[in-house]
Amino acid sequence: MKYKELQDLALEEAMKDLARIESSFEGNEIAKKILINAVDKKLSNIIDTAQSFLIELNNDIKLLNQSISQLAEKGQLFIENHLAHFHVAELSLDDKQLIEQQPKLIKH
Repeated sequence: MKYKELQDLALEEAMKDLARIESSFEGNEIAKKILINAVDKKLSNIIDTAQSFLIELNNDIKLLNQSISQLAEKGQLFIENHLAHFHVAELSLDDKQLIEQQPKLIKH
C-alpha cells in the first residue's frame, strides 16, 4: 500500500470515528474529549509508523546503492588484476610476415 493511500485511509477512519463520537456522546463532553484524543493519537501513530517505514526504506536503498557500487568497484579491480597478468610479446619480423601470409595460405 502506498504511503499516500495509507494516510488517506487513516484520515477517513479517523473522520468516521470522530463522527461516531459526536453522535454517540452528544451530551458528554468529557467522554468526547477522551475519545477524540484517542483518535488523534491513533492517527498520529499511523502517520508516524508510515514515516518511520519510509525513513527505514530510504536507508535500505542507500545501503543497497553502496553495495552495488562496491560490487562494481571490486569487479573492475578483479578484471584489471587479471588483465595485468597478460603481457604483449614482441614479434620478430619473421613472425609478422608469417601472420600476414596466413590469410593468403588459407584462401589457397
